[in-house]
Amino acid sequence: MKIGIFFESSPREGGAFHTNLNIVNIFNEYNKNILDITYIVKSTEVEKILKSKGCKCVFFKSTIIFRIQSILQKSFLLNSLLKKFKIKNNFENFLLNQKFDIIYFNSPTIFSTFLEEIPFVMNIYEMQHRTDNYFPEYRKSGHSLDARDEIILNAVKKSFKLIVATEKDKKLLKELYNSYDRNVEIQPYVPQLPNLYQNQYKNENFKEIFKSLRISAKYIFFYPAQFWSHKNHKYIIDIIKFIKKSDREDIKVIFTGHDKGNKSYISRAINDENLNENFIILDYISDKELISLYLNCSALIMPTFVGHSTLPLYEAFYFKLPVFFTEGLLDDKLRDLVYEIDIYKPNNFINNLNKFKNDIDAKTQKLEAGKKFYETNCKKLSLFNNLTKIFNEFEYLKKRWM
Repeated sequence: MKIGIFFESSPREGGAFHTNLNIVNIFNEYNKNILDITYIVKSTEVEKILKSKGCKCVFFKSTIIFRIQSILQKSFLLNSLLKKFKIKNNFENFLLNQKFDIIYFNSPTIFSTFLEEIPFVMNIYEMQHRTDNYFPEYRKSGHSLDARDEIILNAVKKSFKLIVATEKDKKLLKELYNSYDRNVEIQPYVPQLPNLYQNQYKNENFKEIFKSLRISAKYIFFYPAQFWSHKNHKYIIDIIKFIKKSDREDIKVIFTGHDKGNKSYISRAINDENLNENFIILDYISDKELISLYLNCSALIMPTFVGHSTLPLYEAFYFKLPVFFTEGLLDDKLRDLVYEIDIYKPNNFINNLNKFKNDIDAKTQKLEAGKKFYETNCKKLSLFNNLTKIFNEFEYLKKRWM
């Protein structure tokens, strides 16, 4: 059975690219002639990277005909006519000519809506464009609510399996899109960073790398997140302002991540509140520098409005870094592993900060439990086994007619 893995993102897309690349690395490590995997790419840059890893690739070129078909398919009437006359989208024709049996999409993509005949599996990590749709990034051109809904609704109707990261995501998918529980699998994020730390960078001096960043304070908090408004960087500015009114504690906060439209606002807010000495914005940093932050900072702080789980959460569990996370977002089994913060009440953070500083036993319990959760649920092999199980199930069913 020929399996296609669609690799849509480019290196400039940060987390999305690394998540896709992590899938590649996991299959390269564990797939010893078990599955027939070919990667479908749209970028010569990505094709070069994957071929350097010994991967089989096919290149899909976005032609003018494909673009016209894609526009026509957005109209219900025109799309119905295309189906009536059995006119397949160029993307699906390409996949059929390559003799793919099933396609795996690592994230929601408009390309999944072009498949009528070929079954597919898709990861859905966020649906908060429905629950938190007031944020501008969900309303700007190219990220419309209707487009996101179209992709997910299509996947619920036509996919072989959907994969979500948490129980809360599974419940939300059912509430919003009437998904069928049996067709939804749960697989937590599997970060790439621990693998790099254990193997490629095992001989690095991370103390020295951290020193090279020239960051010093009694408490150093760290927020690795793109500058979207829903990531709520502003909350951290508010709590540092609140802390400085009553406490002269030596605290610094590090922001890392690409600008997605909200960085200038956050930079101005820091400056307007005279908090420049408390904040460091590092923009893009290397994987080595990122690991050095996990190993040397005091805690990870994630006051996001969106996301029942994130890669940094699991990375922090692995590196045994304490985590401050938005209250109520996580699955129940994860809530005791973090310090939950009410992002509407700055004084609530002070209470959690005092627990973090003074109750060493409770902090140790959280760190040990977080590490145990990572070891049980976020290993590379568990992801490979879960995907293999899905593909094997489809192959068994496929033999009923082929």
